[in-house]
Amino acid sequence: MRRPNGDNPIDLGRIERLTRVGGFVKVYVSLPNGDSITVQMSKADLDVLAVEPGDAVALDVVDAKLFAQRYSI
Repeated sequence: MRRPNGDNPIDLGRIERLTRVGGFVKVYVSLPNGDSITVQMSKADLDVLAVEPGDAVALDVVDAKLFAQRYSI
C-alpha cells in the first residue's frame, strides 16, 4: 500500500487479539518488524471500525503513553 502522496509505503500491522476491559477494548497488534503494540480504545470506537483478529490495520500514534518493563526505584 502506498501513501496518498506517493511517498514511502505504509507498513500495516495485524490484529492478533481483542480483550475487553470494562467499557474499553485492548487491541493487540503485531507490527511488520516483529514488534507488537497494545492499543486501548473504547468499545464504541472499535465497533465503528468493525475490525477483528487477523485484519490488517494502519496505526497513527496520537496520544501515546510508554510503560517501561524494567525500572528501578
